[in-house]
Amino acid sequence: MITNLILADILDNLRTVAKGGVSQAQAYANLRESVPALFPESPTQADIKAVTDTDEFKEFDATARRIFAEAFFNAPRVIDGNVIDVSVYGIETWAADKKAAKEFGPVETKVRKAAQDYVRVAFRQNVTMLIPAAIDAPEKVETEKLPDPTGVLALVTGALQTLSEKNPDGALALLNGLDSLVKYARPYVAERKPIPASK
Repeated sequence: MITNLILADILDNLRTVAKGGVSQAQAYANLRESVPALFPESPTQADIKAVTDTDEFKEFDATARRIFAEAFFNAPRVIDGNVIDVSVYGIETWAADKKAAKEFGPVETKVRKAAQDYVRVAFRQNVTMLIPAAIDAPEKVETEKLPDPTGVLALVTGALQTLSEKNPDGALALLNGLDSLVKYARPYVAERKPIPASK
């Protein structure tokens, strides 16, 4: 049975992760302990489903995704190479149902897609990936799902923007790291070659 106190603690840590800053790493470390605590030790697929199918978990799921959606709309985002002030569109763009979304203009549609990608990647990294593997899960076939470039870029952009406001030294460290990575990786990527783990 899900403990509401654990869910509340997870949501608090997700808010910290979404905001970024120096406490983000500690919040993620907390999530690595609290998310697995929702499930039995060495769970089966049925054990995991018994938790994720509860009303409490579904409500938690919706709240967690909204936390990341709100974070997305709190900062300008790079979408298709352009910096867009997504706060103009608001979280309603993400929350709209498919019928309402059909009435969106081209830019609003791109913002909605970028927000959905951001939320999906953030939820997977901070919740889904921390759920214990089922002991009776079938062996994985080599059909690895590749990272979504738009979602990953949105997360990095959001982290850099937040750090630039709240932790300039952290922003500079991230920017320098990205710069070094780009310089190192560009020759391999340009030639369509795998990037070695290290030089």
